[in-house]
Amino acid sequence: MVYGFIAEGLKRGEPVLLLTAARSPQEISEAMGVVLPQFWEYEQMGMVRWVDASGSGGAPGPSRMVVKGANDQAGILTSVGAVARSFEEAQTGSFRVAFLGLSAVLAHGDERAGFSFLQNIVGILKPRSALAMYSLEAGALSDAAVESLLGRMDGAIIFRQDRDKTFLQVKGLGDVETRDWVECRATARALIIGSFALERIR
Repeated sequence: MVYGFIAEGLKRGEPVLLLTAARSPQEISEAMGVVLPQFWEYEQMGMVRWVDASGSGGAPGPSRMVVKGANDQAGILTSVGAVARSFEEAQTGSFRVAFLGLSAVLAHGDERAGFSFLQNIVGILKPRSALAMYSLEAGALSDAAVESLLGRMDGAIIFRQDRDKTFLQVKGLGDVETRDWVECRATARALIIGSFALERIR
């Protein structure tokens, strides 16, 4: 779902900030290439910027900022602020932010520090024309912490596994057809909801 969010933004001409705390940029680039074969071209055009907190040992570059790891919350905030300002100065208009592995960052330190970090991220993005999506693996945090985090978001798409079936439910996010649990399945290219692929629903 996050990869589809990134792909849709790039196709609309919106630059993307990819913040990864769990998987390396190389892994994500390969997965994105399946969803959006032109992803590498968008990178070459300067439409993709990275903040790498995965600890994968990648080197910084013109479009990639590398911080010490998922526990370097100050480094992540500084880097996100710098990229947001660069988009603003380039007058790109709206841009998208995909935060992959938020739970890896929030798992370091206490709950209050985690909420403060997230508040600061939102504080950097809110005044700007940014649309952000965060991926959160609930097992790394307490149920109460997850509920508290969801309360700070405009909405959420929640997934659950029931034996060999996967379901999703939408909370918030404006008008939807249903707020019940809906069966879905993921392929390498898209998320399939019933007989509809998510990529066909705008």
